Amino acid sequence: MICLFCHQSWVDEMSWVDFLPSRAPRVLCEDCAGQFQRLSGKRCETCSRELEGDRNACYDCHRWKRVPFWKDRDLHNLSLYQYNDFMKLYIARFKFRGDYRLSEAFHHEIEQQYRKLTFDIIVPIPLSKNRAEERRFNQVDALFERIGYSYQHLLTRTESEKQSKKSRDERMNMVSNPFTCYEEIKQQRVLLVDDIYTTGVTVHSAAEVLYRHGAKSVAVFTLVRG
Repeated sequence: MICLFCHQSWVDEMSWVDFLPSRAPRVLCEDCAGQFQRLSGKRCETCSRELEGDRNACYDCHRWKRVPFWKDRDLHNLSLYQYNDFMKLYIARFKFRGDYRLSEAFHHEIEQQYRKLTFDIIVPIPLSKNRAEERRFNQVDALFERIGYSYQHLLTRTESEKQSKKSRDERMNMVSNPFTCYEEIKQQRVLLVDDIYTTGVTVHSAAEVLYRHGAKSVAVFTLVRG
């Protein structure tokens, strides 16, 4: 077999585990797959960020509680992986260099997580028109759309400046909301999906719009916690 990331040949040795229904297809060699780092240990109760000491919530989540709209609301995010050096390289090649097939490494695990979550509809974070034309595909769709669940593309995005180019403070102090929703959601439980959670600005902005259009609740599922 050929590893999707390093393109080296490798042998997928069979064992009794390969006959289990829950066995994930292997598309990466052992060396590459072993460099992903799952989130573990004590994590923020709201956003999945790993914590040290006695805290139950991270600094960013405390800041969100000072925003009037979120004072009496929580936006719980579930992330699976840390944004370590290897994940940064992997996401950069997938997201910015257009290597669409790299998303296949996560499809099985995302599907397994979906079965544990409660929701009525799944709404992906959209790209702006400029970003969509530049990348030729939405990385969120590539990660989440090909695993047998239907999606509702309810949001459009007007922002043109890349979030990855902004500092943490610049993201947190963003004034205008870049998202628009053109449909009423009619008291449905929304699962908002994105590739990376960093400061939470993107998902909080999108979730606020969904709430204002009738969502009963909004939760977030992301692949990586930055």
